[in-house]
Amino acid sequence: MAKALFGAIRRSASAGSRIRVPMLLLHGEDDPICPVVGSRLMLSQLEVGRAALTTYPGLLHEIFNEPEHERVFEDLLEWLLARTG
Repeated sequence: MAKALFGAIRRSASAGSRIRVPMLLLHGEDDPICPVVGSRLMLSQLEVGRAALTTYPGLLHEIFNEPEHERVFEDLLEWLLARTG
């Protein structure tokens, strides 16, 4: 399982340039499992204007389960509505 996980990490680290759909990255800045630098790297590979990154200071890994989850859901909804009308 670990071998497959690390293989997936290597493949996805360079896949951003092939993504052609709008993408919203949401990340807790204090996430001890997945450092926010990974989301910033992914954003740098995505087409400008099609991607956005929103980070949340003080939030951990499960941003939708944090006490501040309503703000996260509001940001997600706002992003979706801006693209769907």
